[in-house]
Amino acid sequence: MDKLRGAFTKVFLFVLFGLLIISFAFWGVGDMLQQGGDAPVVAEVGDERIEEQVFRRELSETMSLLSRRMGSQVDLEMAQALGLPQQVLQRLVTDKLITAEAQARGLLVTDEQVRQAIYANEAFRDSTGTFSRGRFEQTLMQARLTEAGYVAELREQLLQEQLSMALGAAIEPPALLVETLYRRQAEQRRADWVELAVSAQPETPLPGEAELRAYYEANSQAFMAPTYRSLSYLWLQPEDLYDEVSVEEARLREEYEDNLDAYVEPERRTISQAVYDDAEAAEAAYDRVQEGEDYEAVVRETTGGAPVPLGTLPRGALPADLREAAFAAEAPGVVAPVESSFGWHLVLVEDIQAGEHPSFEAIRPEIENALKRGLAVDALISIVNQLDDELAAGATLEEAAQKLAVEFREVPAIDNQGNAPDGSGVTPLPQPDRFLRQAFETPVGEQSLVLETEEGGYFLVRAEGETPAAPRPFEEVRDRVAERWQQEQKQAAAWERADALQRRLNEGLTLAGLAADEGLTVTEGEPVRRDASQPSQALVQALFELEPGASVTAEGPNGPLLAVLREVETPDPATAPAELAEIREELSQRLRGDLFNLYLRALEQQHGVRLYQERIDRTLVGF
Repeated sequence: MDKLRGAFTKVFLFVLFGLLIISFAFWGVGDMLQQGGDAPVVAEVGDERIEEQVFRRELSETMSLLSRRMGSQVDLEMAQALGLPQQVLQRLVTDKLITAEAQARGLLVTDEQVRQAIYANEAFRDSTGTFSRGRFEQTLMQARLTEAGYVAELREQLLQEQLSMALGAAIEPPALLVETLYRRQAEQRRADWVELAVSAQPETPLPGEAELRAYYEANSQAFMAPTYRSLSYLWLQPEDLYDEVSVEEARLREEYEDNLDAYVEPERRTISQAVYDDAEAAEAAYDRVQEGEDYEAVVRETTGGAPVPLGTLPRGALPADLREAAFAAEAPGVVAPVESSFGWHLVLVEDIQAGEHPSFEAIRPEIENALKRGLAVDALISIVNQLDDELAAGATLEEAAQKLAVEFREVPAIDNQGNAPDGSGVTPLPQPDRFLRQAFETPVGEQSLVLETEEGGYFLVRAEGETPAAPRPFEEVRDRVAERWQQEQKQAAAWERADALQRRLNEGLTLAGLAADEGLTVTEGEPVRRDASQPSQALVQALFELEPGASVTAEGPNGPLLAVLREVETPDPATAPAELAEIREELSQRLRGDLFNLYLRALEQQHGVRLYQERIDRTLVGF
């Protein structure tokens, strides 16, 4: 098996570098007069055409999605400034290239692989961590995707991953680079330090009223009242409509029967295998294991390598040649050799996890809730469309709310953190972070678009008025002014003392002797790496610039830290195979990504990519 994989990799890389050597030129630009066929096209990839209507639709959907996220309309001028037309066209070309190359290489993504990828997506799981059909449909609806469209995109993504993994199969970062990065990451330094807490510094008498007021004037930005806005808004949620929708019992049972696979947890088996060139060798190894010898030991002796773990898999995830034999075993153990196009497989079933087939009654509440939510979402979308129509026809927010029986909500004053002038939080708000951002980005006197929340609801906000940020009156914040002035005096005193003590260290006094003279406590620190945050990031960064025995002052959590570097621990890469492997894998992933991008450029040259700029420009002009 290893020889076959190695041969495949060599052939694949030979073809790859042949493509790279041909050219890394940019796309060619074709002549509009050379296009054939009736439907106008904006680009051709080999024999495949990207029609104008496809480009127009993809660009329109991308602009709509960005508009919803930004909360304001993205017009063509903004889209061009952001480079959206080029990005959309690049995506369409890349999809065509991947499909063409995958077909040429005989790569494919099975329905089972798509199914497993969907089930593995955490966005489609419920609170128990299992796949939820209702969550799946809701997520696609929020993303404005059809199920067929999502599956098509996922299939392209899985194909791209296959190509990327095949390209990177033989990539191995240089050992020197891996070890150098490890030494930098794993190097540790140990220091001792004393802390000069700001709070421990002596109080300084407050200045006179005139000086305190002058301090307030010079630092008025520290005593600002934030900008407040008065808002009105509408908030529509699917939960508001639950009492208005119902699902018949027959529909619940139909959903259960139609989507049984989504509720059934298939049996899974933990499997390892070894592959032999001929039946005799596989049978001999099988007999030895049956007689009581250790499976791994026999495989290592007879193949020269360890068994290959396939993982814990359902029946459908195994190749057809293996699945029947592996799942026919009634108990864990070795399975009689099975032939495939790769050779003879000696399979070990290490563990069996029984599947689960919940009854209709057990999951009835889940099904009903998902269907009711779907109906509520549909009803909500209808209300949102009516709301858009009412507003487009000239109705005010209040009039539209009254006509559609939607609660009209008002907030007299709120800052961009969601607080009222008295400091209390304003609740409830729809998806607060997004709502507040939109409320303060919408011009005063105008209202936002209808925006969707992460929970599947919708909101629309109107900025009624604004009170600009301004310094609070001196009389209102006098105590805060005095407290801040006093704190600054203490901080300055702490740093002056720290600098004076460091000079004494540099003159030859030890940290322990200095601490004894000054009544300070020496902390003997533990070894720290570069990414450590204790006792402070500032001190850790400073320590890695020092030689042993040198001192430094740095900001600490409570005041200046005066530290002396005691020891530098240089790591030995030979003692950390796991960390080396992690660094090697991260580097490999980056190299695979870079190589894949180069590969795409080479594919553009091989398959031929022609852009019809005149047609693209016409499409944009008429957008």
